[in-house]
Amino acid sequence: TPDSFGYVYPEPGISSNFWVVTEGGCGNADICDGAPVINEIDYDQPGTDAWEFVEIYNPTQSGVDLSELKLEFVNGTGDVVYRTVDLDLDLAVNKLDPGQHLVVGSDALVATLPSSTLSIAMGGTNRIENGAPDGLRIVTKAGGTFVDGVAYEGAMPGTGESTYAPTDDGTA
Repeated sequence: TPDSFGYVYPEPGISSNFWVVTEGGCGNADICDGAPVINEIDYDQPGTDAWEFVEIYNPTQSGVDLSELKLEFVNGTGDVVYRTVDLDLDLAVNKLDPGQHLVVGSDALVATLPSSTLSIAMGGTNRIENGAPDGLRIVTKAGGTFVDGVAYEGAMPGTGESTYAPTDDGTA
């Protein structure tokens, strides 16, 4: 069923598009129809934003074909996409396994991750805008179908899921 903005979210493990897994990626052996979610985002640190990241998680029982998806960073003033990251960029495999995370982050942050962490470096500092509001969303490369999204510091229809994420006041 559509949400209040008319978006229909994929059911975990169910899809009208089926991808299959071969050689550690999605291709033609096993069904790969999971739907990822944006699990965590850190877009604003004290001083220079050098440790920014987005964590994408596969909560489903099926793999996710990353070659079919991109992450769009959206400026809340005018709903303008200011950065796009293909979710299979420079990865050895194009599959996110069930329960696995993918971190898209600053060069400094990605450099500190264990080598087993699936990750994409997106450059130096101040890569994720922190205005009010801003947001990001996972969409399909073909057609731009909304998969998941989050808006922060204000609502953004078409980017977030009908409400926005609260900010962390740093006390917890």
